Amino acid sequence: MSFRNYLEQYLLSRGVWPDWAKEIISATIEELRRNELAEVLDIPVETYPQVLLATILIYLEFCTLEFIDKNCPTAWFRSAFEKKDR
Repeated sequence: MSFRNYLEQYLLSRGVWPDWAKEIISATIEELRRNELAEVLDIPVETYPQVLLATILIYLEFCTLEFIDKNCPTAWFRSAFEKKDR
């Protein structure tokens, strides 16, 4: 499974609507491009160390919370992306 597919499944499994997931992934890709990480998105997750996936998920969660704040501040799935220790 590619990083891109993993991100989509990650969002969908936490209750994000498919259309919203696409928007969030687009925003995440832009963030990853700015930090020179976007080139791995179509590569299988298994080919890189888990630390890279963890880093990309931090970007995804950040972009998801920004999307929620902007578009649906009372989203029931918000807590799935909030980290209490951050």
